[in-house]
Amino acid sequence: MLALSFLAMNMVVVVVESIFYGVFLVLFLVSLYLRISRYAASQSEGSGCDGHQLWWHPVAISTTAIFLACTAHYILTVLRFFNAFIGSRSALRYYADLSNPTAHASTALTYVTMWIGDAVIIHRLWVIWNRNLLVIALPCVSLLGLIACSIASLSALLHEAENTIVINWIFITITNVYCTAFIGWRIWTARRDSQEYGAQLPLTVLVVIIESAAILVVWTIFYASLHATVCEMTALATGVTPPIVGLANMLIYIRIGLGYPHHSPSIDAGVLTSHLSMLNESVSIPRAPPITISERLEV
Repeated sequence: MLALSFLAMNMVVVVVESIFYGVFLVLFLVSLYLRISRYAASQSEGSGCDGHQLWWHPVAISTTAIFLACTAHYILTVLRFFNAFIGSRSALRYYADLSNPTAHASTALTYVTMWIGDAVIIHRLWVIWNRNLLVIALPCVSLLGLIACSIASLSALLHEAENTIVINWIFITITNVYCTAFIGWRIWTARRDSQEYGAQLPLTVLVVIIESAAILVVWTIFYASLHATVCEMTALATGVTPPIVGLANMLIYIRIGLGYPHHSPSIDAGVLTSHLSMLNESVSIPRAPPITISERLEV
């Protein structure tokens, strides 16, 4: 029964990851369309950036990196499925063999996706807090710890030794909870103070959830709990992690792309930016070079 549930769970991984990757792919294409459309619109008005800024912007680089990592992970998932049931005499033995190079590559891509996701959320925190390095000190240390432990975990898998996957998720939880709390507080405060401009509580909650990547916190806690209990669903959580990270980031970019046109910032965009600037002064955050609306909201 245990063998059957283990094999069935790996089959479920293919189906669930296919669904989430499909949604992620659609959102990625939408975000790409919005970015190109905004670039074309700004060019037609004679106030746009050049092609170098379009493709080498942190947003473009991070979305492309997440897309490549998620796509490669999904390809490996499908490849492993066909190898297990067509190219192997025993699907159960194939999935249980952690020394298989495709298993190592899949795990490595999961870690890479998490590194990128954490780096993106730290960058958002840095920008929203007016480029204050002190605010991002803890998550930066946590990210470095995650990278070190992830490499150690991969090395342990290669040598069939005890891995440090639990420590990995401790670092991930620290980074995501910290960044989500600080980003969420800043956005919540700014939108709460702009109620007179028509901002409503349900919309504010939605904005905080999306722009602070709160989805990642829920998923991180869920995944860490599964690893702590050694549940068979760990395989499912591992397989779905890359597209979940991608979805959280795509929702941020699409939310910004739809809500804040580059060539014509909405009142809400201006209100959010001005209130964030006021908050920076009220908490005595060191002054930094001014950030434009497009820089602050497109991050």
